[in-house]
Amino acid sequence: MPKEKKSTPDEVNDKVNVHEGHRERVRERIRTGGIESLADHEILEYLLFMATPRKDVNGLAHELIEKFGGLGGVFDATEKDLLSIPGVTKAAALFLSNFGGIYSRYMQSKEQNKKYLRTKREMCNFFVDRIGHEKTEIALLACLDVHLRLKRLIRYSGDNVREISLPLKQVISSIASTNCSYVVFAHNHPGNSTTPSKNDIDYTNTLRKQLDIFGITLIESIVVTYNSATCIIDYCKKKYTDMGSNLTNAEYELAQTATIVQCEFSTYGDGGYKVTYCREGENNTSGGFYEEEIVLNTSTDNNKTKTNPNAKKDNSNSDK
Repeated sequence: MPKEKKSTPDEVNDKVNVHEGHRERVRERIRTGGIESLADHEILEYLLFMATPRKDVNGLAHELIEKFGGLGGVFDATEKDLLSIPGVTKAAALFLSNFGGIYSRYMQSKEQNKKYLRTKREMCNFFVDRIGHEKTEIALLACLDVHLRLKRLIRYSGDNVREISLPLKQVISSIASTNCSYVVFAHNHPGNSTTPSKNDIDYTNTLRKQLDIFGITLIESIVVTYNSATCIIDYCKKKYTDMGSNLTNAEYELAQTATIVQCEFSTYGDGGYKVTYCREGENNTSGGFYEEEIVLNTSTDNNKTKTNPNAKKDNSNSDK
């Protein structure tokens, strides 16, 4: 029986690299035209190059796009869901399921020392963009300096779709280590309802009081979904207006907190502060601040702290 002819190294490489020319053509298109020159399935195909042995992944990219409803759906899919598709390697599933997190970390790094959160609208949009799409519950803490500039973004994630464990002591320690002046807390509701739960409200109020001990102000706690958000403190204020005193203790205390987004403050008279802030709803493209003098008088009534802001002066036309 004649011996089977062995393939030469060059012939083996030709077989292995049957799609290598295609991969290099894709890379060259990116070099010359940028990533924008590729269709969605081609972008996914390019990413699959990184975590898939040398084989044609064009068909797999098409299948993933169709299965998960687009490029964004693929990035939002879990590792388990991706592994259910024949041809997806463990390395590819891990990479693609964490691509959203990689992008979030990129944006955090890019915005460090540049991003300001001066209005609640900016805050809501900021968090919706980052965690609104997540399929499991994620919490983010934006630690801001005295000018409401982002110092650090702290992320917590959990395995449970509906809830996340946030040990208060650990959270406070992480925040205090940033030497920040203000904090905005946010978490997503994968069920797409932005109505705060009782646990959301209780945790927000406890976090607010603990941060006060360290001289850090909780500006707002926000519940987000993929396209909407609810500010819990504002929610409690509206509930107080609609229902009067028929609130839980946590709702009542949150409803009585100051409504302004605070920035640099100094003592004002007897028992008050002079604060600068960015007014809600203003198109403040110049980046300046509006000044108002607020008197914050604190009194105790049945162990409930009431804070009553009374505007004394409004110089809304003068930027600081």
